[in-house]
Amino acid sequence: MKKRFNKLNLIYLLLWIIPFYIFGRDFFKFKRIDNSTVNVILFTVYQAFISSGFAFLIAIFPSYYVASHNNNISKLIKTTLFIPFLFPVVSAITAFSIIGNFMILKKIGFLYSLKAIIVANVFYNTPIFIKYISIAIQRIPKNLEETLEIEGIKGIKKFLYIDLPLILPSVFRAFFLVFTYCFTSLGIVLGLGGIKYSILEVEIATIMMSSLDFSKAFLLGIIQFIILSFINVINNIIPHYELEKSEIKKYKINILGKIIVILFIILEYIVLIISFLFSVYNFYDNKFTLRGIKNLFSKEFNIDYKIIDAFKNTTLIAIITAIIVIIFTYVFIKNENKYSNFILMGTFGISNAFIAIALIYLNILYNIPYIILLIIGFFYITVPLAYSFLHHPIKTIKNEIIEASKIDGANTFDLFFKIEFPILKNSFISVFIQIFAIIFGEFSLVYTMQISDYFPVISVVNYSLASDKKIFESMALSSIVLLIIFTLFYLSEKLSDEEKR
Repeated sequence: MKKRFNKLNLIYLLLWIIPFYIFGRDFFKFKRIDNSTVNVILFTVYQAFISSGFAFLIAIFPSYYVASHNNNISKLIKTTLFIPFLFPVVSAITAFSIIGNFMILKKIGFLYSLKAIIVANVFYNTPIFIKYISIAIQRIPKNLEETLEIEGIKGIKKFLYIDLPLILPSVFRAFFLVFTYCFTSLGIVLGLGGIKYSILEVEIATIMMSSLDFSKAFLLGIIQFIILSFINVINNIIPHYELEKSEIKKYKINILGKIIVILFIILEYIVLIISFLFSVYNFYDNKFTLRGIKNLFSKEFNIDYKIIDAFKNTTLIAIITAIIVIIFTYVFIKNENKYSNFILMGTFGISNAFIAIALIYLNILYNIPYIILLIIGFFYITVPLAYSFLHHPIKTIKNEIIEASKIDGANTFDLFFKIEFPILKNSFISVFIQIFAIIFGEFSLVYTMQISDYFPVISVVNYSLASDKKIFESMALSSIVLLIIFTLFYLSEKLSDEEKR
């Protein structure tokens, strides 16, 4: 019944192609890439590769710990998974700026250096490696472990020659995700790298604030797309296999491993703690204060920083986008074919800054309202996430139930509301919550669009506070956003656990 290339595939492709076709039609020019652009490209790849490598190395011991323990420490490690997807980058920048002024780090010149960029990228992305690797380790057959133990193969030798080849497909999948996030880490490089460092994403955003050289922006976006698509192709070429889940095994972790596990937990949670603590504690006067929180919602403060408007705007966009994305993704999955996943993943190489500049050009040409452009932009960003979370629940609904209901005379409306919706309700709510949280924390898209004067949103207003040295207010706003996101993440996890039961 399904056509080889169905209408939804075409609609989704056109939603992507039309803005970029219009942008490219007017600004695509063959031009020589100058040395400064080459240096930016090389640094973008270099910092992404180094950051991904360190994130992988740091993730090894925590992954083994999570794979073999179910205690408070393992739960602390697992909870960090919300950081790469939901933790607002502005909150991280502000927290790292405070940490960078601590005595030891100040002496070694931590802030506005490559060190700060790498540490922040590692903070954000190590949990992704832990998620993938810990699941892969749990699937290593127990009888293989016992055989190796009898033969005396253990430690580094066992990891390099036995475990690593078995978990390598999961490592590659995680590496692709982490490399992509580091490659496009606009907020981190912008906030912690200073003027000395720049990546392609920063260059595209800078064009919007200075030269408005759309031809160069288009060229940089295409270069980004080619590099990330190449990485994606390699990821897809590498054979992926999954072992059956095995019994939980206890792995002995040496002193070095335990130290790394502790340091990882400290790194992840000290940033979260600082984000909350500095919103209510004045370290200059050594006293607790609610000045930052009070200022946020005062009329005088909102004249210069539209915080109340930003909350309203962000909430409105998050609700509308989440509803549209869930409806579209549900219909897309119900009608998918062998091309659907390829089409969806093919857009993964298009960065948020590139999306932003194409959408802004639509506003210039056709005067499309910013709220609609933002909804389109967030739609692009969140559909792949909704697809990954909803695919399994939707596809595992037993076809026998659907067919039996059809025989009994149920129409499409009845099938959805009486059969599918009760089964998928928790999944829908969970995805709605996660999309809502992502939009509250997203920075690259809204910063590059430079629309804070016309349509303020939370992440850009918070960045303005941090840039203007309104530290108490910035940390207070970060804390409120973090509480919202963490609460939503907790609710999402609860719903996910109920679904599994």
